[in-house]
Amino acid sequence: MKRSGSSLIEVMFALGMLALLTITFFMILDLSIRGFQNALVRHNIQSDTQRISYRLGEDLRRSHYFTISNIELRSAGNNYDRHALCIAAVKDWSQPNAIDPITSRPRWDGYVLYYCQRKSGDEPVTRLFRCWLKPASPQELGQFAFPSLNPAIHCKPDPNNVSEIESFSMLSDIVESFSTTPSSNSQWQVKFKLRQHAARKLGTKTVDDVLETTVQMRPENTFPVYY
Repeated sequence: MKRSGSSLIEVMFALGMLALLTITFFMILDLSIRGFQNALVRHNIQSDTQRISYRLGEDLRRSHYFTISNIELRSAGNNYDRHALCIAAVKDWSQPNAIDPITSRPRWDGYVLYYCQRKSGDEPVTRLFRCWLKPASPQELGQFAFPSLNPAIHCKPDPNNVSEIESFSMLSDIVESFSTTPSSNSQWQVKFKLRQHAARKLGTKTVDDVLETTVQMRPENTFPVYY
């Protein structure tokens, strides 16, 4: 007489194989989720970098070297560069009167200001703003840097508190450092570092995702230089 059914050993073996397959499935699922999260974080940090680089490059390229100024600031705890950069600009380049037909020079009508939010304490990341400034006395606008640019007036946490700021946008909220330097050959160099905290997992630890970028641009609307 033949016996039907499975022995205890066969049942235990089947359960073991099922447990192994289940563990393997969840390991693959966890790796997939981590990979997706890492790709998403990398995409976000790259998007912020591209946004800042594009806006900076366009503003610097369209301005004039001697109408650009910077203020070398540090974070509240004096650990991170948080410079401010002010650039003479035209608000709407698509307008037919944006360029003077006689001098072929831009008709400057304001300034673009880049600066980082300063907070109490010393947070490792902060927000970077791009603001449009309309000077109260525009008679010499574009002949030199915005005269009232200083930390007390234009580097406050909230751009809404400054009356001369007509509009602003936040370019990134993960900026660790932002430094500006006039370089040789009438160029400006801007370095900024973005840091996304606890962005990736390495084993049981989480690590930051960091991306450092340098934008170097020669302003093309260059005035004659007299020696």
